[in-house]
Amino acid sequence: VSDEEGSPIAGVSISQVGGSSDLGTTDVDGLVTIVPEVGDDEVEIRLNVPDDKLEVLNPYSITKHHLNSRRRIIRLRQKSDADMGLTASVQILSNPQGATVTLRGELLGHTPLEQEDLATGMARVELELEGYQPLLIDVVLTAGQNAPISVDLVSSDLADGGGDLETDPDGGSDPDTDADLNPGDAIPDTPVDETPIDNIPVNQGSQEIDALKNEISRHLQTQSWSEAEAALNRLAAIDPGQPNITRWRQAITTGKQEDERRMRISILRSSIPSRLSNQDWVGAQRAAKELLRYQPNDMLANQWLRESEENLNAKEDPSPPKDDPNPDRDISNLLQKYEDALEALSIESYAKLWKSIPNNHKDGVERGFSQMTALKVDLSDINIQRNGNNANVTFTEARTISLRAGSDQSFNRRVELSLIREGGTWLIEKLEGR
Repeated sequence: VSDEEGSPIAGVSISQVGGSSDLGTTDVDGLVTIVPEVGDDEVEIRLNVPDDKLEVLNPYSITKHHLNSRRRIIRLRQKSDADMGLTASVQILSNPQGATVTLRGELLGHTPLEQEDLATGMARVELELEGYQPLLIDVVLTAGQNAPISVDLVSSDLADGGGDLETDPDGGSDPDTDADLNPGDAIPDTPVDETPIDNIPVNQGSQEIDALKNEISRHLQTQSWSEAEAALNRLAAIDPGQPNITRWRQAITTGKQEDERRMRISILRSSIPSRLSNQDWVGAQRAAKELLRYQPNDMLANQWLRESEENLNAKEDPSPPKDDPNPDRDISNLLQKYEDALEALSIESYAKLWKSIPNNHKDGVERGFSQMTALKVDLSDINIQRNGNNANVTFTEARTISLRAGSDQSFNRRVELSLIREGGTWLIEKLEGR
């Protein structure tokens, strides 16, 4: 018994529906051996979990085949806060007060404001006040906790790079704002005109720098890496000597890499069961090994690896017949590598499948990969025509794309590959998709 990440769960007691007693309890490795009380072909068991935040299929049906031949992995899903009836709250303060507050597109009121009974998870807060720049804040709402937000709004005049100057009475001298100033310097008292004067250009100073630093800190806290990077780039352009720039940039890079790691783990977890059900033992073995590099103690990945290797060993034939019943196996392996390279978003693996990949095609694929967080590819209706060391392959390619910006996309296209065999290896010479 394991959780969604493959970590074992101890203390789960097992009972059989219709039975009279518990069959056993999982140990520290999440394992328990059970012997059904009733001799039916299929039995139903109940999992009694010590943590009420774990959700199970109850009852859970398993067959004697699974009991007798191999371990059965049961994964438990963490209940959502909504399932548990848990909510969060937020307290929002602004300087100046009176800003309109919108959370997840719903108008809540004006600052200062405290709102309870909010759904947990990521939320976007928007603050608007006439005469000031609108402000977007991403915040994580945690069950049972209050998320405090306190911000200083930036004047729209400062955002535009100018301001109005008035005196009472009129006619006061205006300071010379054309002097060469650094952020935070006082404006010299050289007169340039008399008030009232509109739209005096003023240098960006410490207020904007402080606002950017606050914005970066907020985005780092909510793990909004792209927004944090954009704010950091603006800060670096205004004040490149800021001491925290290097540390913040490293935190953003590390955060992006961790997000990519989690996404890759999710892709592997969803693809391996499909590969096993399609008897793609090589692809399942490769994916399970990659998953174990990310999570060495993953029970489910180890189970998948054993299952794929057992079936690979069973398929091995030391003396295959001269008339190979699957003469297109080597081309099928190339297509599997093609699919794997696309799903891994790896331009290096993809380019290795070509005899000589055209630069414009390589650049286009790499540019496409950079805009994606995940890509799922399924090939169907495959037709292979061989002619000596050349082959023509056509297939339908179904793609599901998760983009870094924008909604997910799904589409099918017909692909035609021209292949050539060199040194016993099939390589792509030409690709046409429509």
